[in-house]
Amino acid sequence: MNPAVTLATMLNSRITLLRALCYWGAQIVGAIAGAAMARAMNPGSFRAVSGGVNRLNVGWRAALLGEIMGTLLVVFAFLVAYDRRRRYSSDHVNVLAPLEIGLAVTAAHLFLVPFTWCSINPARSIGAAIIGGRWTHHWIWWVAPIIAGVVGPLLYETFFKHFYTAVPSEEEVKAQQWSRGQAQAQTHGGQRPQQIYTQQQPRESFGQQQRPPGIVSEQERERGVATY
Repeated sequence: MNPAVTLATMLNSRITLLRALCYWGAQIVGAIAGAAMARAMNPGSFRAVSGGVNRLNVGWRAALLGEIMGTLLVVFAFLVAYDRRRRYSSDHVNVLAPLEIGLAVTAAHLFLVPFTWCSINPARSIGAAIIGGRWTHHWIWWVAPIIAGVVGPLLYETFFKHFYTAVPSEEEVKAQQWSRGQAQAQTHGGQRPQQIYTQQQPRESFGQQQRPPGIVSEQERERGVATY
């Protein structure tokens, strides 16, 4: 729900430009609708805080730098949490990913709210600005996240991708499955072992990935089946 994160995932070759454009449109429309609903539910409180529009309590240079750092933190958390190479190295990543991102967003808010009311999300800022009618220094809430969305993937792929094992190819997965099947057949007196690995490749579209080849389910793990 953050255009900066969407930009980072597109530059990281995880989603297409068309999907990114659809996400950006939905994010901005959703932010406007959310701000409008907040004003309709409690107009007095909405006016008291100017609709939650971002404002500066520091100079614009400090605000710009702080927003870049806060957005970079969120972008990095997302890239780490949903790196397919890391999923093959740690089978608990899918469970902890929302926690990692949530903690990053919380840390960014704790740091930035006293200074800029914490944007780190252009959609959130433009929704409040349109409904609240306040545009002072609005450019900061777009320039900073865009810079972070561009720089984040470059830094991540340059310095952090080497920490994770490369995702095995389809041929490598089938070869390992065949060797394991032969070993189990010899162990069980030539009987054909039960197929426990999925043959489907992960989908390329983010958010639609099937269970990766070689990752066993919790039920299989409880029966003592070795992981890939």
